Amino acid sequence: MKKRVSGFTLVELVVVIVVLGILAVTALPKYLNLQRDARIAAVHGAAGALHDAAKLAYSKAAIDGIENEGRSGPKSPPYSETNLGILELKRGYPEAYAEDGGVGIIQLTDFGGFVPEDGSGASTDWDICYASRSGNCYPEGATGNGEVRVGFDILEDDLRKCRVRYIEAEDKGFPDAYQIIIETQDC
Repeated sequence: MKKRVSGFTLVELVVVIVVLGILAVTALPKYLNLQRDARIAAVHGAAGALHDAAKLAYSKAAIDGIENEGRSGPKSPPYSETNLGILELKRGYPEAYAEDGGVGIIQLTDFGGFVPEDGSGASTDWDICYASRSGNCYPEGATGNGEVRVGFDILEDDLRKCRVRYIEAEDKGFPDAYQIIIETQDC
């Protein structure tokens, strides 16, 4: 009596591998496109968070009567105090970089990069860099940084356009002079 061996033949295995390969080729572009769409949606969400934080800071400044001040903060009274600290404002809107130890736009939106007094900090998936009027962008802010950028992989390439830019209001100008620019070409 002959025993029958059960299993797959070589032809069956090849057919299954070919079918799996075809499925992978058709599904991969859709998966990659979903990642791009997710990054674009996240950048738009970050822009909304920056806009909301700026408007809330302006409301707080208006309540405190300092919405028309050219500059206000810990070293430039009058100031507006919050539970996070003293807001650094220009024309009632948050500064891009809080160089006087106060609170800037990033701390208000809670993207990370802000370490509270108790030493606890939150990790972030966002790259955050501060830019001067010349356009160079650095992860550590400095006096004179009038712009902050929040995005994906912008620390490796500061020209990468998968980001939102917050440009603070000028000392002189209209109260709504801050700008939020969304750039998603490289997402």
